[in-house]
Amino acid sequence: MIYALNTVRDWARDFAQNEEGNVTMEFVIICPFMFWTHMAMYTYFDAFKEQTINQKAAFTVADLISRQSAVNDAFIDGSHEVFNTLVRSNTATAIRVTSVTYDADDDEYSVLWSQERGADGVLTSEVVQDWHAYLPKMYDTATVVVVETWSGFSPVFQIGMEARTLHNFTFTRPRYAPQVEWEPNIGT
Repeated sequence: MIYALNTVRDWARDFAQNEEGNVTMEFVIICPFMFWTHMAMYTYFDAFKEQTINQKAAFTVADLISRQSAVNDAFIDGSHEVFNTLVRSNTATAIRVTSVTYDADDDEYSVLWSQERGADGVLTSEVVQDWHAYLPKMYDTATVVVVETWSGFSPVFQIGMEARTLHNFTFTRPRYAPQVEWEPNIGT
């Protein structure tokens, strides 16, 4: 029995001191980690790229709407198509455009009009009245156009990142008029 233990101990010592094949062993141990790291970096880079594309598309749609004096259903439909074109998403997208005004006496925001394409619903004054953390400080009766967008994202590799919905919230001041009017029958 002692002879067998000594033989195993000698074999383990010789194996530990033997330097032949170390590079192969290191490669076998490190290669899966390096491969996973490469996939993770690619997946995270892709997620940040998609988030940036969605954010820039939301800013573009907000800027497009802010340059109008009045919009209608066709314009909102076109804005949604512009967003779809810019993000090139394989999933369903949604957009919600809301014109919000500020009442300085009551220190509340209220909705002038709200339209959505693919979103859960339009915004109401009850929802936005206390949005002081989301909207800028404004003078009395000032308006902003709030644009919210949603687009799905699925990671390329399964590294632990879940599929998610990319949501963007942006607002901009109307450029050429005190407010962007809602005129559903404009141009017809």
